[in-house]
Amino acid sequence: MQFLLTTVPGLEDFAIEELAERFPVRWARARHMTGRVVADVDAEPPALFSLKTVERFGIFLGDGRAKTLQEVVSLAVERLPAALRYLTKNTTAGVRTERWGATTSLPRRGEGGGEVGSRSGGSSSASWIQTWR
Repeated sequence: MQFLLTTVPGLEDFAIEELAERFPVRWARARHMTGRVVADVDAEPPALFSLKTVERFGIFLGDGRAKTLQEVVSLAVERLPAALRYLTKNTTAGVRTERWGATTSLPRRGEGGGEVGSRSGGSSSASWIQTWR
């Protein structure tokens, strides 16, 4: 199962090392100094509570690139079946996005009409998680 784990920024390599020592890990990746690690680990969520280098974790449903809100929704819907066994009426989920490229701007109230904004080359990346800690 794929997890998004958070740790103290700068300790990502130690978190990956601890994961590999305790559980079968298919792959793991991290960005240095972000405090985030994504890993495909052969373990159920409760087993991860024993990790000392990890502050929080959740199921990582995936990431992708989207240029419109509809594309973001499509990415979420595409990956949702993988998490259905963990969803309850009390489940919460988060979407974390990064935006880069050109921005879309809306006119302020009272400004003239015309074109609402520009969509030239902007792009977003989104991740979905369900948190336990």
